Amino acid sequence: MKKFSLIATILAASAGLLFSQNKLVDDPMPQDMKDKIAKACPVKPAASPKKPRKILSFSRTIGWRHNTGILGANEMLSNLSKNLGIFEVVYSEDPAEFEAENLKKYDAVILNNTTQAFLAPSSDPKNPKSVNLKDPEAKAISDRRCQNLIDFVNNGGGVFAIHAGVDCYNYPHNRNKAFTDMIGGEFISHPWGAGNIAETFVIDDTQSPVTKGIWKSDGFKLQDEIYMVGESYDRSKCRVLIRLDEFRSPIPGAFGDGTYPKKPRKVRTDGDIAMVWIKSFGKGRVAYGAWGHGWDNYPRPEIQELYMRLIQFVCGDLDADTTPLPFTNKSVYVPMYDQPTVEQIREFSSLSYGEKDEQINRLLYALYANNTDKDYCKKIESFVYDELKSDSGSAVYRALLAEALRAVGISSDANCVKFQKVLERLSKAKDYDTRGICGRLSNAIDHYATETVNLKTKDKPYQVPSALPEKALDQTRLMRFLAVNKEAKIPSYLTFEALDDKGKAKLLYALWLRGEDASAALKIKPQSADLLIAQAFLVSKTGKLSDMDTIIESAELLNGNQKKVVSAFLASLKDKGIAKHLLDKSMKKNSPAQAELIAQTLGRLDISGEMNEIYAAYPNMDEAQKKAMLEMMASIATKDVFINLLKIYEKSESHPLFGQESRVLFRCLSNNPMDAEMFEAALSAAKKAKDPKEIAVFMRFMPMLSTSDGIDFCIEQYKAGNKEVVVKTLGDWKNASALKPLLQICKSLRNQRALTLAQISLVNVGKRAGFDAESAEYILNKAVRAEEKEVAIEAMQAKPSPQIVDLLKKKGLNKEADKAAEVLKNLKPTFDCSWSASPREKKFAVDGNPKTYCCTNAFFSKGTWIQVDFGYPRQVSKIVYRLGKVFDFPRDYQLFAGANAESLAPVPSKLEISRDGWTATLTLEKPVVANVLKVECTKDTRRHWTIGEVEVSQ
Repeated sequence: MKKFSLIATILAASAGLLFSQNKLVDDPMPQDMKDKIAKACPVKPAASPKKPRKILSFSRTIGWRHNTGILGANEMLSNLSKNLGIFEVVYSEDPAEFEAENLKKYDAVILNNTTQAFLAPSSDPKNPKSVNLKDPEAKAISDRRCQNLIDFVNNGGGVFAIHAGVDCYNYPHNRNKAFTDMIGGEFISHPWGAGNIAETFVIDDTQSPVTKGIWKSDGFKLQDEIYMVGESYDRSKCRVLIRLDEFRSPIPGAFGDGTYPKKPRKVRTDGDIAMVWIKSFGKGRVAYGAWGHGWDNYPRPEIQELYMRLIQFVCGDLDADTTPLPFTNKSVYVPMYDQPTVEQIREFSSLSYGEKDEQINRLLYALYANNTDKDYCKKIESFVYDELKSDSGSAVYRALLAEALRAVGISSDANCVKFQKVLERLSKAKDYDTRGICGRLSNAIDHYATETVNLKTKDKPYQVPSALPEKALDQTRLMRFLAVNKEAKIPSYLTFEALDDKGKAKLLYALWLRGEDASAALKIKPQSADLLIAQAFLVSKTGKLSDMDTIIESAELLNGNQKKVVSAFLASLKDKGIAKHLLDKSMKKNSPAQAELIAQTLGRLDISGEMNEIYAAYPNMDEAQKKAMLEMMASIATKDVFINLLKIYEKSESHPLFGQESRVLFRCLSNNPMDAEMFEAALSAAKKAKDPKEIAVFMRFMPMLSTSDGIDFCIEQYKAGNKEVVVKTLGDWKNASALKPLLQICKSLRNQRALTLAQISLVNVGKRAGFDAESAEYILNKAVRAEEKEVAIEAMQAKPSPQIVDLLKKKGLNKEADKAAEVLKNLKPTFDCSWSASPREKKFAVDGNPKTYCCTNAFFSKGTWIQVDFGYPRQVSKIVYRLGKVFDFPRDYQLFAGANAESLAPVPSKLEISRDGWTATLTLEKPVVANVLKVECTKDTRRHWTIGEVEVSQ
């Protein structure tokens, strides 16, 4: 009995501890992510601690829970504590830590993605996220703890808020302005969402000990969900270290003529979107870091270094000036691509021919874009040598490494000799693959102004001749020697005028390698690609925008591959006006070769801020300019390119380049899955199309969202005579809404070939989304070929409904009916939502009991959603949501339906809230057959979302 009592006591104590902390259990972090975060840990602190430090990492959430962001930050803190010993970390979600006596234990507090009234007591012991600030006692506790934190900082403590740490006490029902004023800002929106392209950031204070030396320039790119703060943010009361470059960070859908799509609301008109700030507060210190929506950015050494310094600042160990800085609205140019790491390059080690062409191009472009960073280039050079020396990876991988070496260059004569030895060894192989590696490696070595012969042979030292040698090989040998022997004087006879174009190119490389002025070469009109490529190389290192024009004027000398090399060099020019300069030049009369080179160079730059001008000018360009711009658009391939190119199509009377334009559209879709905005643009343009070939292209867009509008368009085109393409298009539909029109088409046909094709499409939809009873009975009775009937029966067993089971029995297919019934028996509706509800809470929405419910427990915002999966196709005309609390349903919403969560399409519907507020009813304009129904909020609200039960009417 004693033993049992002891165990019971321990269990009870443990349970009490867990419930008192109100801690939600997050999903675990994969080991590979832990390894990546550990690898990025700083190797030394920014400052020595003035005394042993203890910090509190607090991550309680009442609103949205950034699960992976919380885990990523805590993993970073654990490594900093363990590896550097600069502080001890306590992790907690117990708001009692913010009682005054408890805060005295800490030097600083980290608000790790805390949300809403995170210091309020729970109103329900079983639900950690439930708070009720209408309860005077609960509100008093919450206010007291907020004031305790404010006093803690005012008396010398520190607080560092990460990402959602500003999404606290910022709504009318829980507003605590003293708290948000102390932090320095409060969340109001995130126009730059988690799925946006990489944003550009400006370092306003490059000399602060918090930022100095982390990034190599005054700007950088990074992708994350970007919070924008409201009235508590005042630049005159803090020192902004880093801010968003709004010009270089377009909000999705903000391009075009301004009519479609609309720019999201709540965007600061002053452009001052602060990302990192520090401030003094009384005797203490405050800091904010915007990144950390998920764990994706914690493997970045720069982010960990920055956050370590911010923590050391708020602890009082790293001194930094907190005097406010004025807003400059400066925009920065940042290479479109980050520096590829050796790990990223090594991911290609098993590469085969024809694989990952797009990724290979991006890798090489990124290497060229960053080849002015000598330290980085030396690192990649060393990696390439080790990999080639050990014959690592596939032959294609090693050929890619040789190309990478060409991009970053060889840094010294000693290294060149090492690569020569590798080349000599590889040259002995007879197979085709190795010859390809040798060719690329030889090009890299030649680019260093040397060949496969060692310049410093022991038995015959090289002597500089007294006159210019006549043979090209001897001239090369001379310049090669001068390139690597910088102590040797350049002979007076060795001038650009004395050499042909190939010789001029090699002299240019030699002078640059010696660190001498080679700018005279840029004044020479090139007669060959060799000199032009060398000039482009020099422009990338030391040139000006006007020098770039000289290169573009001679673009006719270049073939396709050479244009890629030259455009990569030009895009590496360190001038913030390069994009605007090239754009202006593209609007002028250019030859096809010049226009292509301009477009390829633009395609390697971040030109998001200039795209409006391109769209506006495109209709008035000549054919060569248009082709070049289309090539540039294809290299960018964003959602906005897709939408605006379709808008241009819609406004144009003729479309001579539609083939190339359509290829750009599909390239955009390969990077950006079709969404409602893109589909609306595609459908609008499709309705203007008259040419059958163009209509056939637009038809390929219709199944991507499989909407009722798409069905209507297909029916119109069928009536207009485009019958075969419509039947094929409907056969690709992702949901069951195509069954009815296909069934009508089948019943109308008499031609056996056309009927067979229509039945194939009907069966394809049924197999994918499930049959309704009418289409199932038709195919069982009228199938032209046995194959369609067999496939249909298999689909009916895999995706049954009660009506399908009855139909199979009626047709005497008892064995198949029994199998379908067994599948149906095990199918139960499931509920899912975008907020962090437990599995038990989710079951409440479909358990048949309206008194149990699933609730957000916080105001829901744009993008919040609920979803029910029936497990089999059901015809739906009306959805009734029994609410757990009155009026807890969004007035601004979009309903989606589909065969599965991946094939959902918008469905028009009308919302009606009952007078007593306990029921929300969605009535569909047209009935649909669907397995999955989803409702998504389309506007930020001041309400919760509480679902007691979901009921569906046919």
